[in-house]
Amino acid sequence: EEGVVGGALSSGMRFVGVNIRLSGFEEARRLCVDTHVCELLLVLTDIGSIALAPETKAAYRDWRKCKRVMSFLSRLLYRIKLALPVRNPRKAPRVPASSGPVQVVPEHPRHPSEGEAVCARAEAAADGDLLCWGEDAPRAAASPAPSPSRRALASEATPAGGSDIEQCLDDLAHGQRDSSPVAFGPQQDKASAGSHLSREMEELMEGVCCMSALGLGDFLDRRWDKVRLGLDKRTFESASLSALFFASHRPMSSTLHRWPVRVFLFIIAVWFGSRAIIAVAHFAAKTEGEVFPPYRHYRLETTLTRNGNEGKGITGPGVSDFAVLGTSRCTPEASPALGSVAASDSDSEAAVDLLLPSSSEPIGSSFVVTYPHGRSMSGWYLRTGSEEGSEDLDPAVFVVWASNEDFEVGDGSCAAVRSESRWWKVSNEVSWCGAGWTRVGGPKWRLQGQFLNFNIQKARWWVWVQDPVRLTTDRAALQKFVLQPSIYHFLLTSNVAPTCFSCAGILVSLLLSGLSTNRISSFFPTPLVMLTSSLYASAFFMVVFSCISFALGLRHVAASSLSGGIVTLCIAYTSHSSRIVRGLWCCFLLHTVSTFAINWWLARSVFGPRNPIQGYMAGALAAGITIHRLRALRASKKLLEGDERKYSQLWDKVCSDEDNMAGIKHLEKVVRMVGLDDISDCRQHNRLLASHLPAPLKAKFLSHITPEKAAQVNPLLRELGRWYISGRADPQSQIVSLNQVYFQAAIANLILIERIKAWASQSSGMFRLEGDEDIFRDWNEIKADPRMVAKVCWTLMKGHDRSIEKLVRSYGSRPSRLVDIARSAIVFRSMENLTNCLGLIVTDHNVRVERLKNRLSLSYDAASETGGYRDVCVNLKMVDTEANTLGVELHLCEVQLILIEFAHVKNIGSGHRRYVRARNRKGM
Repeated sequence: EEGVVGGALSSGMRFVGVNIRLSGFEEARRLCVDTHVCELLLVLTDIGSIALAPETKAAYRDWRKCKRVMSFLSRLLYRIKLALPVRNPRKAPRVPASSGPVQVVPEHPRHPSEGEAVCARAEAAADGDLLCWGEDAPRAAASPAPSPSRRALASEATPAGGSDIEQCLDDLAHGQRDSSPVAFGPQQDKASAGSHLSREMEELMEGVCCMSALGLGDFLDRRWDKVRLGLDKRTFESASLSALFFASHRPMSSTLHRWPVRVFLFIIAVWFGSRAIIAVAHFAAKTEGEVFPPYRHYRLETTLTRNGNEGKGITGPGVSDFAVLGTSRCTPEASPALGSVAASDSDSEAAVDLLLPSSSEPIGSSFVVTYPHGRSMSGWYLRTGSEEGSEDLDPAVFVVWASNEDFEVGDGSCAAVRSESRWWKVSNEVSWCGAGWTRVGGPKWRLQGQFLNFNIQKARWWVWVQDPVRLTTDRAALQKFVLQPSIYHFLLTSNVAPTCFSCAGILVSLLLSGLSTNRISSFFPTPLVMLTSSLYASAFFMVVFSCISFALGLRHVAASSLSGGIVTLCIAYTSHSSRIVRGLWCCFLLHTVSTFAINWWLARSVFGPRNPIQGYMAGALAAGITIHRLRALRASKKLLEGDERKYSQLWDKVCSDEDNMAGIKHLEKVVRMVGLDDISDCRQHNRLLASHLPAPLKAKFLSHITPEKAAQVNPLLRELGRWYISGRADPQSQIVSLNQVYFQAAIANLILIERIKAWASQSSGMFRLEGDEDIFRDWNEIKADPRMVAKVCWTLMKGHDRSIEKLVRSYGSRPSRLVDIARSAIVFRSMENLTNCLGLIVTDHNVRVERLKNRLSLSYDAASETGGYRDVCVNLKMVDTEANTLGVELHLCEVQLILIEFAHVKNIGSGHRRYVRARNRKGM
């Protein structure tokens, strides 16, 4: 065919395209690629020679760039055309069916006979199409040779002199082609650098290929992503609840799946939600109509003046007029028309509302008004002193009292100024001049409707605050105090909106945690994200409300909102890290101390109008977690007490022998000579890219590239243009993929086993046999017997579940800290053999020791660190040719050198199971 009509796709090039599946090949089925669709292009020799010309490929690359732009514009116009309405749609012409018979193409033979067209692989640099030419077709002399295969590039590649690594690789890729074909059959046990692979390594590589073909190449990373998002509960089920709170990776993600935490959060949501609902109910019930029942007598008592006088220093109320406001919240001067109606018709509603007091006079430090009938109120108004220069006598703190009982002033002694108490010590009920008075007002107040009091009609909504107020300095100026807030002030002062955000976020997060194993959970945020988002939103609104309240002069409201906002922000921030318990304790202390400070500021008493309920709840949760944690640690230690006694007795027995004691001291000397016993930070790193080198080092590296070195680079890496420096770790690039760590560990583990055999052979090391009565056998005794070798229980790689547990509990979700996935152990009968093996490991040029943990040292505290267990732990890298070829020379492995006495206690009986139980309780 000619591509598309007119050659729009192939620029006039003619070929036959065939899509096939390799379903008939056993090798394809074994590698799980028998369902993969491939493309085969059959091209005549002359056409193929033209297509492979360098100038043709360069022009084709430029044409493809333009074609991509034109294709994008064409698709865009087509979609616009589909979106527009069609007025006169026409049917597309039908293509007539072919009248000839249908020809069935016979199956191609697997081994074509001589003279048939044989497809050879020639990879075009532009698009990588497969071109075929006839084996017996003569090639034109002037036709350029086809591009070399990527597998044969390294054989005749010449180093480039450029300073850029990509340009150097490109130059290597366009070197002269080697005429020898790439061999696959007889040399399939060799890597790209020529090293031979063992049968176990071939099986491993085949398994990796199958996993990639089946889409399982990143199955561990996918599971780890679910664990990090809190969608995989398997990792959290084994640990104790208190241990989850001390995990290094988002403790709240795992604790949200436990029912005690869910119940606690549900109680918190119900508590604060009911407070918000009751606050709204109070607002709806008490912002219309009267605030307090009708009273006949009202009294404004000044307790502190602007200049700071109190008690006997107050000579008068400091106001020239005082009265209460009715349901209209208007003063008589503000509505003169209604005042005239009140004067003419005393029975009308306006007249009752604007009824002037029958008497009003200052008495001592109070200003008393009396109404002929009961007078309901929604606030009050006052006028500052009328005399010039009386600003200092204006009230800064005052109390509004109300009474329905008649009072007698008499000689005025009952109205004398209070001298026995300070200005902030005011009760809600007092006796004055023979009558009982109820407190109904003050200079400032806060709303207390959020408490669980469902009797809205009788509940006290206002809490009076003894905070000085600044009246205007104008003389005889009117100042009004309205108790019924607007919706704006209600939302500003009651924190209903932040409370609703928090409660809604808690309830939705609990719902999502129950759906975490359901497919529907993928359409919603994770429970932790929903919880912290609601807390951040709540803290944001509290801080904003605090700023607005401070700008309006409501300092007590601003302080309360700011305190709550900081506490909520602290809880939201610490819920993402392992510091959540410490964050809860900090929230408890911060909110409690700030609330007590605000209470002292407003009422001169720490147990004042506000209660630190948020702080109490945070403290209760922190105390519960801490107590549970201490109990778990105690139970964990108790589980290991028996094993610890056994290990201690074994260690005392070992130390009692003079030869063993000499071996222990010699071992300490060897470890000090190596100098790796104090290194505590080992990480898995990626190879260093040559392109990341500084310019001078990059130029030096490129100048030393030889065909032999180029041959050691895998063709796939050359195709990607990535040239890694073997044996050089990139300190800025730690491994972040769990799949990558495990793939490296699987390869390194097979190489490590071969080195373990060599070390054990030279140091009389022993291994455990399956079903053997002696449990451990010397490797030199069994290595010649294939049946005995098959029974050796080699140490298995660390399981996926355990690795994910360590990432969550201890490693802060950093896979680079997993340095013991590939591991092995050698058992010895004496300290001499163990020390000899350590010397063999340190001096082996095939490995590089990175860290030593000498738990057989006399100074090592095994009781507190490992429950009495002792060994020598070596972290090393495999740096031989095979490891370099397979890219695992930087992978850290672990080798344990164990005395046989400790190995018996560790492996016989239920000692390890007890250790696992204790480990889960501690959250290690």
